[in-house]
Amino acid sequence: MAVPSGNLILVVLFLLTCGFAAGQQGGRNAAAPFAVGGGSNAAPQGSSGGVAVGLEHLQLAPDLKQALSLRVPQDFLRDHLGDYHFQNANILLKALLHPTFKTRDRKDRHDSFEPLDYIGSFVMDYIVSRYVLMNARNKSQHHMAQTKASVLRQDSLAYFAVKNDFHKYVFVDRPVEKASLREFAEGLRSVQTLSDLKYAKKKRSFVYKFFKSVMGAIFVDCGYNVQVVEPILLKMIKKDIDLLL
Repeated sequence: MAVPSGNLILVVLFLLTCGFAAGQQGGRNAAAPFAVGGGSNAAPQGSSGGVAVGLEHLQLAPDLKQALSLRVPQDFLRDHLGDYHFQNANILLKALLHPTFKTRDRKDRHDSFEPLDYIGSFVMDYIVSRYVLMNARNKSQHHMAQTKASVLRQDSLAYFAVKNDFHKYVFVDRPVEKASLREFAEGLRSVQTLSDLKYAKKKRSFVYKFFKSVMGAIFVDCGYNVQVVEPILLKMIKKDIDLLL
């Protein structure tokens, strides 16, 4: 599919940044990190006719999905992702998969959210940078950089994740991780804004990684169109960014 012109620079930089992944795949997957082609407004292809991504490391393999008995959390899509419809649900499932989930059923396969976490970091950095630049009253480099850093730091992303119930949909099963998520979420009950996060008993949680991976999953699934990801992300974080601006 063709990439919207406004996203061309983002995608080019992204492909260059991710290029190392292709060399690690070998064989037929080593040609390029992603497969992008088609008409100007073509929708990403579904799993039956090829996927928007070209590499297996960005989606959960169907046999592993079956082995782990994973299902797409439809209420999560409806309530928190703006009813975004995944063309390839296996991308979202990978984005929500903790590496320790059902270890015995994996047969030494270590699929997890991590590649999509990496992609999400890149996309979120672009979206937040753009929003700050367009809306900051004080456009000094120091102020804008400080604002962006405040929004994208780990504890902030964990806060956004819990406020949007990401912790309820992450595929984890070990008691230590489940207890950690529960404790962190309970500690944020009285926290209403990002500025109040400093009063939380526990300020960090690994759930921040899944906030990034889900944004990365949407970016990949929609055909690398940042304009699709932007309103979904901003709906979750705009109020807190505006308070910092």
